[in-house]
Amino acid sequence: MKRGSEVHAALEEEVYTSVQIEVATKEDAWGLRVWNVIQGLRTLRESGMTRELEVWGVVDGEVVGGVIDEISFMCPDVAMEEEATHNFAVARGEAPPRRPGPTLPTNQRALDEYLNPTPPAPAKRKLYITDVKTRSVTSLPRGASFRPTRLQLMLYHTLLSSLAAGDTPLAGLAARYELDTQAPFSPAFVLQVGALADEVFYDAPSSAEEVASAPDPPVGELSRNNTLEKLWGIMMKLFTESWYGRGDWGASVSDG
Repeated sequence: MKRGSEVHAALEEEVYTSVQIEVATKEDAWGLRVWNVIQGLRTLRESGMTRELEVWGVVDGEVVGGVIDEISFMCPDVAMEEEATHNFAVARGEAPPRRPGPTLPTNQRALDEYLNPTPPAPAKRKLYITDVKTRSVTSLPRGASFRPTRLQLMLYHTLLSSLAAGDTPLAGLAARYELDTQAPFSPAFVLQVGALADEVFYDAPSSAEEVASAPDPPVGELSRNNTLEKLWGIMMKLFTESWYGRGDWGASVSDG
């Protein structure tokens, strides 16, 4: 357990700088968790990868949550993806997809481009969920030993898909943890988070419309959204804007 915690902490520090924030209420504590997710989503959109992203949802009437080790736009294991794609196709009774052919020179066109001058629709963008496991051997789990990790990744897939689709578990979380989602955050909490303005990543606006709609600095953003309900709404909007309709979620496991 200690070794695993050390590995996860080291990986997280490659992306984020940990800062101690004091909270005065349960709502502050949950507001900080939601704020961290918001910054994680913005980091993913900015750099293509984020780590230690917390997610929540309701499964079979039960409120569940977890922390995803890594989400990225880059496939961490091409061989595993090809194997999974092949197995899914076989399970559906479909022909397995063919491996991509060799890349043609830039001055040469493929035959189907002559026969079909209309360019094909771009492939859907995929996001990959990676789970880091600490093992005593230098090999990835296979077979029965991989089943718990597979189930864990499937659960993360379900939670992320629900959040991206706009299905919010806030009411369930509030009931379970006795949270007042409309209670204002403490002034000290807002000021502490606002002091981290230089550490927060935002999309750089490139037009007048984007400038007008660009997010406030942390103090302004939290002052205008100083309840758990309002801050949660920002997080849900980011989930939806980032992923809804962008294609499938991939999943992989890496050895730590």
